[in-house]
Amino acid sequence: MLEQPHFKHKEGNSTYIKKEDWPEVDATINWLIEKNRSGYKMVNSVRRLEEMKALMRGKLQQWDCRAGQNSLIIRTDGTLAFCFPMYSATHDWFSTLNHNLAYCYHATRAIRSVRKQAAHGFRGTTGSFED
Repeated sequence: MLEQPHFKHKEGNSTYIKKEDWPEVDATINWLIEKNRSGYKMVNSVRRLEEMKALMRGKLQQWDCRAGQNSLIIRTDGTLAFCFPMYSATHDWFSTLNHNLAYCYHATRAIRSVRKQAAHGFRGTTGSFED
């Protein structure tokens, strides 16, 4: 997804997801979805996990971001940035963290979540922050 012309280690790199890896990645994501649905607490919603499978196949979704609005990072050299860097990049790029933050900060979604919690007496949550 992030083509970098200077990156010379694509071939033989076990961390690079290739088309033949998709079934195994899908199985892992499906396992996470089942854990989410059974009540495990996790940051990513079932919807977002499903979107990850599509992203792996090159299908992009809307990518909201709250970088610099609700978050800020300190780089390893002590300077500030709006977002986590892709270490080989010369500029900031938008991470999953700030996408998740934007998802949770969506006013309608946040109000719906508070109402749901209020209806259950604010006794805790299960699953993730979903529509």
